[in-house]
Amino acid sequence: RKIGCTSDTHFGHANIISYCLRPFATPEEREAMAREGDRPKLSRETVARQNDALVAGINHVLGPEDVLIHAGDVAWRDLATLREFRDRLVVREIYVAIGNHDVEDELVAVFGRDNVTERFMVEVGGQRAVIDHYPGYSWQESHRGAWLLFGHVHGAENALRRQDPDRKSV
Repeated sequence: RKIGCTSDTHFGHANIISYCLRPFATPEEREAMAREGDRPKLSRETVARQNDALVAGINHVLGPEDVLIHAGDVAWRDLATLREFRDRLVVREIYVAIGNHDVEDELVAVFGRDNVTERFMVEVGGQRAVIDHYPGYSWQESHRGAWLLFGHVHGAENALRRQDPDRKSV
C-alpha cells in the first residue's frame, strides 16, 4: 500500500489555470491571459483538460489500496465538483487538511468527518509529518524531527521561497 500527498488541486477551478499558468489553456486563451491578466474567461473544455490531468496523475501513481493525503484546496466550492473529483480517484481513502478555498461541510460530506480537519499528523515508516494547508515556521514535533507538508502557495517559485529543508518544511 502506498501513501501519496498533494495539495491545491483546485479541481474545477478555471482561474487557477491562468493564475498559476497551468498548461491547459488554448493558444487563444493564453493570448487573452496576456491581455487581461489572470482572470480571463476559460472554456469548459479547458477546465475539463485540467480536471482530467489531475485525476490521471493521481491515479497513475496511486491505486485502489492506496491512501491520498491532500493539504487543502481540493475543488472549487461546489459539492458536485468535489464529489466528481472523489468519484474519479481510485484510491481507497483520502485525508484532507482544510484549505482556504474549501468548505468544511462539503469536505465532510464527501470524505467523512474522520478524514477532514484543519491539520493533522501522520507517521510513515517511522517519520512523522504534520499536514497543514498553510506554511509555517513552527509546528508540533518540529523539535523532534517531524516534517511540515503544506500547500497554499502556488507555483514553483512561491513554493521554493516558502520551504526550508533544513527545518523540514516543504
